[in-house]
This record gives sequence, C-alpha cells and structure tokens, in this order.
Amino acid sequence: KHFSSEDLPEHLDPTIRASILQGLEGSVGINVNTIRQTYNPDGTPGAHKVAWPLNERESEGTKKAFSLSGPVLYTLLNGGILVVDEIEAKLHTKITSKIVSLFLSESTNPLQAQLLFATHDTNLLNETALRRDQIYFVDRNQLEATEIYSLSDFKYFNGNKERPDTDKEKRYLEGRYKAVPIIEDMTTFINQHAH
Repeated sequence: KHFSSEDLPEHLDPTIRASILQGLEGSVGINVNTIRQTYNPDGTPGAHKVAWPLNERESEGTKKAFSLSGPVLYTLLNGGILVVDEIEAKLHTKITSKIVSLFLSESTNPLQAQLLFATHDTNLLNETALRRDQIYFVDRNQLEATEIYSLSDFKYFNGNKERPDTDKEKRYLEGRYKAVPIIEDMTTFINQHAH
C-alpha cells in the first residue's frame, strides 16, 4: 500500500501535515506477519505454522513494540534524539524499562543518542539507571500554570541531596515530589447516585 494524505489524522496541524507528507508521500508500506505454531488437540505442536497479520491478530502491545522498534534502533544506530509521548502506553513495564536501558548503556548506545519521553510508569523511577538530573516532573501550581522541575532539585531531610538508594517511586507516590493527581473519594457520590 502506498502512503497518502488520507492516512493522516484530519486534526493534524497543517505545518506538521505538510512536513510528514513531504517525507512520506508515495512511500510503500509493508505487511508484517508473525509466525505462530499450530497445536494438536492434545497440546502437542502441530505439523504446520500459521502467519498472522500483525495489524489484525496481535495485541496492541505487540503492535506498539514493533512500531517503536524501528525508531529506537534507528536512533541508537545513527545518533540523535528520539521523542516519545507516553512511552509506556500499551507496553509492559519491562519492555519500557528495556528501551530506556538501551539508551543508558554505552555498549548499545555508543553514539550517545538521547531518548526524551513522557510517562506515567512510576516503575521507571527505580527500575532504570536514570540519574536524578535525568528525571523531571510536570505539575500545575496554584495558578494553574505548568511547572517543570528536576528530581535533583529535592533535598534530603538534613539539607543534603537524597541518598542514591532512596526508593524514588515510593517517595513519588507518597507525594513528596508533588506532580501526583489529586483523587477525591467517590464513595459519597456513588452512594448518593446509586439506583
């Protein structure tokens, strides 16, 4: 299938749309299949394998992992910056952690490519070797303005920087770094409106 302007969302900014079209118009996409083993009724492997179209038969997580693998590998092999919004969306936390780790390792990232991402996956605070100055939080202040600040801005209770072995995920979820949603108790509302 050839790429065309009809493949882009209608609400896309005209400048971004033009830039994408300039680079992709007329390019050819490929169909990707995953090969799956068939099984006999007794659970033993069958004699045949079957090809499943990736876009039709695989989970959203598998599709996302596959579609993200190209930009990740390209950036690691050529250098540069890869920007991903909500990198964890549809992915298992171990996959997200592995992607981040690839960018943090000198052996898999000799060109010092950078990964800039937004996430709600708090596991990444402890599961990766991200330095404190590489972790930023986004929060709204009392004037509803967005504030961005680094984890390295926070001090330990005695005025020193936090210890390196601090459980950053736990402290974040406790609200010590702010930037956590305020979730109201819905019990009263539900009880008042239950039929």
